[in-house]
Amino acid sequence: MNQQSQRFVAKQYAKMGINVFPCTKTKKPIPKTGFKAATTDISQIEAWWDKHPDALIGSPNDQFTVIDIDDYDVPADARLIISGTVAHLKESNIIPTDVLSVKTMSGGTHLYFHKDVNLTRKIHALPQIDILANGGYVILPDQKNYVASEN
Repeated sequence: MNQQSQRFVAKQYAKMGINVFPCTKTKKPIPKTGFKAATTDISQIEAWWDKHPDALIGSPNDQFTVIDIDDYDVPADARLIISGTVAHLKESNIIPTDVLSVKTMSGGTHLYFHKDVNLTRKIHALPQIDILANGGYVILPDQKNYVASEN
């Protein structure tokens, strides 16, 4: 998906059955009904991204659980603790090594998992770490603003 337009990427997600909607650069949903407007309807997606070609691609948390790690803009020792914790979770296979890892616009990291119905959205689940699950929405990788890394 590298070097593709936001519209193209949003349509690719829709073709995979993933509901999408446009968001501002501050991650606010553009449709008046918020993330509930998300759809796989190609004509609606084209209309949205024709009006907002640089919009971020949002998706409701109905297919994903995301661990949101905000390890930017913190003291170096805090960043070491956070990265060490994540490394330990990967070494223990609590976070699988093949999990989709995405660098966010702000420099944080999103780890994408299949939806877990037992998890609920919890902001500040741990210091600098949010659980984005069941309820709300996430920004999907677009390879411009949110960049998926190779594992």
